[in-house]
Amino acid sequence: MTGHPDIQAAMWEIISKFDVNNSLSEIDCPTLVLAGEVDPSTSPAMGAAMAEAISGAEFIVLPDTSHMAMLESADAVNTALAGFIGRY
Repeated sequence: MTGHPDIQAAMWEIISKFDVNNSLSEIDCPTLVLAGEVDPSTSPAMGAAMAEAISGAEFIVLPDTSHMAMLESADAVNTALAGFIGRY
């Protein structure tokens, strides 16, 4: 099912202006950043930059994974999350 084109356009307009880069350094809790190795919209370089901006963040690149990591690489995501959560 697809949404109304005007609603879809408005959502993408909001997403295109959404920028949290200046706030990342304010995060003060354990943080895991996952990036898909072949994600064209949120690249590993972008994930690495996010993780670098968050003090103590962990960063993992998921091999052969694009943007829908939880669907494409569920086992790898679950392993990364379990390991991360298990340390806290």
